Amino acid sequence: MIKYAKLKLTKTDYDELETAHGAKTIVFQFMLLKQDDIYPTLTAYPMKQQHQQIPGVTAKKLSYLNPSPSAELSIVGEQTLGDLQITTAEIDNLLKACNDPKNNYQYFIFTPKLGDENHIKFEISVFPTTSPGLLLQTAFANPSPPRTAE
Repeated sequence: MIKYAKLKLTKTDYDELETAHGAKTIVFQFMLLKQDDIYPTLTAYPMKQQHQQIPGVTAKKLSYLNPSPSAELSIVGEQTLGDLQITTAEIDNLLKACNDPKNNYQYFIFTPKLGDENHIKFEISVFPTTSPGLLLQTAFANPSPPRTAE
């Protein structure tokens, strides 16, 4: 059984990824921190358009939201752990919807979800949210490349 916990990506780490020369997409890969680990995390790196890697940029490892991870999603059986992606434009839109000014946040929360065909994906929210009266705004890190890729 693999258990998926909430993860976080700090503002500092995202800023480094987002400001990498030509970054249009952030790609996430699953990672186990030790041999018998049942709580995978994600590592993130920026990509240019058409999935061109940006040389010299260090990938960022997401940490668990809580020091002792607890399962938000537990799955027994078949599951697909493919790369995930979200565009920097989608994240920018999420930040604009949640915060004023948009850079007034500490980190992103990644909540695991089960998608189509047993793909594991993550719903992304912002902490803290400073725009009053808004419903919780989220975006998704979806399988990469998406089905619509050329």
